[in-house]
Amino acid sequence: MSIKNVAIAGAAGNIGSPLLKALVDSGEFVVTVLTRAGSKATYPASAKVVVVDFESVESLTAGLKGQDALVSAVGVSLP
Repeated sequence: MSIKNVAIAGAAGNIGSPLLKALVDSGEFVVTVLTRAGSKATYPASAKVVVVDFESVESLTAGLKGQDALVSAVGVSLP
């Protein structure tokens, strides 16, 4: 099985942004960005953007439907 459809969570962060760029620039993957509702981040037009609730199994399951791989660049919120 080859990996073609890749989802990325945390794509707007310090680590996620360059990872997203590398995935898109490679031209080898269909990239889906998982983002929170209300996010003001912008992404390349070639990436599909799916709004998910990261605290909901059902929402994440729906957002990951059809994906072959998930890249997590989600960080930790500090007080």
